[in-house]
Amino acid sequence: MTKISTLFSEKARPHFPIIYLFIVLSFFASCGYKKLMKEAKVYEEGKLSSEALTAYQLAYLEYNRAEAKVSMKRVAQSILNDKIATAKMACMSQEYESALSRYDEAFTYADQHSQLDLTIFDMVRRDRAQCLSSYVDELYKIAEKQVMNEDFDGAHSTINKILAVDRNNKQAEFLEIMCDILPSYQAGLKAVELQQWRQAYAYFDEVCKVDADYKDALELREEALSKSKCTFVFKPRDNGSVENDVEATLSSTIKGSLLSIKSPFIELLERDNLDVVIQEQQETMAPQYEEGTGTQAGKLKKANYIISGEFISFKSEMTPEKKKTADVGFDILGTDKVECYEISGKRILSISYKYSIIDVETGKLYFSDVLTFSDSDDFRRFEVNVKKSMGNGNGWLDRIFDLSKLKKKEDPLKSEEEMLASMNAYIAEKINISIQNFKP
Repeated sequence: MTKISTLFSEKARPHFPIIYLFIVLSFFASCGYKKLMKEAKVYEEGKLSSEALTAYQLAYLEYNRAEAKVSMKRVAQSILNDKIATAKMACMSQEYESALSRYDEAFTYADQHSQLDLTIFDMVRRDRAQCLSSYVDELYKIAEKQVMNEDFDGAHSTINKILAVDRNNKQAEFLEIMCDILPSYQAGLKAVELQQWRQAYAYFDEVCKVDADYKDALELREEALSKSKCTFVFKPRDNGSVENDVEATLSSTIKGSLLSIKSPFIELLERDNLDVVIQEQQETMAPQYEEGTGTQAGKLKKANYIISGEFISFKSEMTPEKKKTADVGFDILGTDKVECYEISGKRILSISYKYSIIDVETGKLYFSDVLTFSDSDDFRRFEVNVKKSMGNGNGWLDRIFDLSKLKKKEDPLKSEEEMLASMNAYIAEKINISIQNFKP
């Protein structure tokens, strides 16, 4: 009785509204929490797991009750178990891609709800690993069949699927190598059958780049190369009317161009190594050799073909200089005291050059062509003569005329060396192209 009277004593009365308000708020809060939990329970019993989890989560966030969090874990674990079961069923149905995707989805779901400490048993992870193994085995069988059926594009696609999920799969790597080797190897065999040796070499070379020990690819490549390789020697013929330096420079340019060819099918023997070998054949290099006589000419060490070349015509000259009066417009007084002349002329280079490709063994003429080249250049210069002194009567020196004031510019002459360099480059390029395209 004393405690009750104390509660309602004069001293305690001022706190009564606060206590009453707390009680009222607690009552309404309890009602709100119970309502959310009741709704969540209804969802859960109705198998609407996602909606139930959302309701439990709202209750927990609003009221921070342990009961709500436990309910959240229970529903989330149920959702996770359903995902794992669906993945397992897909794997049992051999729908491996779908199964693996669902397993990964389940693991991601568990990570997203890590605060609930959801349980994934080790057995589930073993099941996924077994599902992956079965998937890889199935893909390998498909890829192997595609390779056997020569569907190499399809096999590449299937192998990429294997490596996407099992990047260190050695069997898949082997099949990928086969996909690169077999098409080239089979194409090489076909090229050999048709005696297309250069194509055969290219195919077998591709095989050897991947695996030089594959069957007899290396031997077949070397055989194709030996039957397709052309060994040349360049033998210029002397033209007595052309300076030796001009012929020597052209020959050097041609050989340099041929040596720059990056092809396994073309080899040029150095001229310096051939002097002793061909000295006995010099006489048989006459023009009638091309007509089929003298088939023993050019029995050169290692060479299959001779490239012969000679000037048919050669003209390099300067035309006579022409001189005429020129009005160049000096800015001076008394132009009658100055004489100006324009001297002009022309340098001309005109040649024709014949080259041929001849079989060493038979003397057969495979190819012959005559190249023509011409170049010319005009020049112009000026001469100025002072006819009278141009002093001012007080002893000044003659005026010095500044040629830079000429209205017409002098035109320098292209040198003979420049023209010959252009000629050499032109002829060397033409012969280079012919040799690269040469297929006997």
